[in-house]
Amino acid sequence: MKTALFFWMLLLPLSIKASEALDQLLEKRQRLHHELKNQAPQELFGIQLVNQASEIAILHQIMDIDHAIIQKLKLRNSMEDSQVYSDAKKYKQIVLSQEKDIQALKAALSRKNQEYNQAGFDIRKYQHGTWIFFLGMLLFCGLYLKDKLHFKIRKGGVLSLIPFEPR
Repeated sequence: MKTALFFWMLLLPLSIKASEALDQLLEKRQRLHHELKNQAPQELFGIQLVNQASEIAILHQIMDIDHAIIQKLKLRNSMEDSQVYSDAKKYKQIVLSQEKDIQALKAALSRKNQEYNQAGFDIRKYQHGTWIFFLGMLLFCGLYLKDKLHFKIRKGGVLSLIPFEPR
């Protein structure tokens, strides 16, 4: 069963785009696999001798290389996962920072809006005060003039600012 697994691993096509270290391991594995395939059976007096010791040594080397490839791929995967986690953490920090900035801007906008409304209230207060003062002055001027000029209003007559007595 173990030999079937070894041969299955040998026949497994590995087309992995990886770093230089992985590329070197894959090339070495391919060379060993090719060497295992091309190993000519030795004959002695017409009898084929099975050289299992060298085949087993090559298979062990291939297994060691496969384990190294798997370890490097696991390492790369963990590095990518940590990179993704680190990026997610950075984005989270950026989002939190932006959220704080947004809250600060909202508070500043609220203060400025309140100041603007207060300024508008003050302007309207002064405008209304000015109108009241102006109308009051007109009223007091009219009363003063009425008192000093002694208006006489005739029945059916015309109001005149010129003080005269009809005969």
